[in-house]
Amino acid sequence: MNERLHVIQPGGYILRVPLERREELLSFSHVHEAIGEPVGKFDHPRKAPLIVFVSFDGTHITHLADGRKGLAAGTGMTRLNLEQMEGLQFPVSITTCMERLGGRTKSHIEKRLVGGGFLPPQSFQTFLDIFTELSPESATRLARFGKARRERIANLSDEVRTNLAQQKEGVGLALKIAGFETRYLLNWELPADGVQRSYLDGLQEIRMREDAMVFHDLSTVPGYDLIQTHMSGSRIFEQDRKRLTITLANKLPLEEQFGCDLIYFNEAVCAFVMVQYKAMEREAKNIAVYRLPDRQLDKEIDRMNHTRDALATVKDEKTVSSYRLNADPFFLKLCRRHVFNPDDGGLFPGHYLPIEYWSRLVVDSRTLGPKGGRSITSENMGRGLSDDGFVGLVSGGWVGSLPTQSLVLSNLIAEVLQSGKAIAFAVDQFGDE
Repeated sequence: MNERLHVIQPGGYILRVPLERREELLSFSHVHEAIGEPVGKFDHPRKAPLIVFVSFDGTHITHLADGRKGLAAGTGMTRLNLEQMEGLQFPVSITTCMERLGGRTKSHIEKRLVGGGFLPPQSFQTFLDIFTELSPESATRLARFGKARRERIANLSDEVRTNLAQQKEGVGLALKIAGFETRYLLNWELPADGVQRSYLDGLQEIRMREDAMVFHDLSTVPGYDLIQTHMSGSRIFEQDRKRLTITLANKLPLEEQFGCDLIYFNEAVCAFVMVQYKAMEREAKNIAVYRLPDRQLDKEIDRMNHTRDALATVKDEKTVSSYRLNADPFFLKLCRRHVFNPDDGGLFPGHYLPIEYWSRLVVDSRTLGPKGGRSITSENMGRGLSDDGFVGLVSGGWVGSLPTQSLVLSNLIAEVLQSGKAIAFAVDQFGDE
């Protein structure tokens, strides 16, 4: 189904550093921490990639930095966050850049080179081609923004892009629940060898560990040993004393997979949560609709209900860490069908529904159409948790399985692994003392 979807694109920013700020920013260029610089307001998503071309002398681009649009920094001002600033061995002349310009974006780019400011996608791509030609040393760092990368992604099959999109969503949700910034997702590139096994293969600058090391670290997690024969890759995310291990389990080629589930384990309260993603199709009047019946989903929910019956027989230890608002670990996330966009660090907008709520919704009169068919839309689903609402409940341990129920869930994990779906298995744990 071909849909015209809004795709977030990377942008560029020309930063001409004021004389009074040069000493502080130059000293920052030797460390790896982030620093903010107040600039004029500009229109660019905060979770979209941004590369900053920095001029300290007013005549040359002397440094490159990763940028991120921040919060307001006063009237008419925005904070531009800079990270990983690196000096160029051979600074690029601004005059030479302007001499290479042509076409309809020329005047816009010239204005930014003279006075600084944001380069929207089309102007950015034009300037990027010129700058990379003038600065071969920057080619590797800027490759992820270039035309060749975009063409390689566009040449992926529809099946591969669909599965990458769902796997990216599962990884992003796990990061957000664990309290990590989803901007990690912006460090994604097609594997150099051209072999794409899972979304995790493309994440750059994230610690990758050997399978044996991962299993040793997480051997105490109930059910984790079941995924060993299905594992296609793992990444370790670390922040302060927290560690998040994400494993994608499915060794089928990406073209042969269908869908992606997230299994999230919160070590602090020993709780499992499972999220299944379901795509709503865009129909008349731009309304997103999930039509019923869905035989595949019916089978999956039957499997969940069988497990829920087993979980209901397990007694609660009545400890503080076992308290839940809802001990049901199963949720659906309904969202519009999206294309794979590695330059979008956000999650798919959608609605999280507990399985028990779903079971009532699909027989409620509100979902019954005039001709007897059933469908779910944002308007008739009644209630649904937003990303932030769901993340808060899971990260706080307010929902999910009881500690005593975890071993029972191992059986379901084994069944799901045989289904052909990719499983994003995320374990949120504390680091070593």
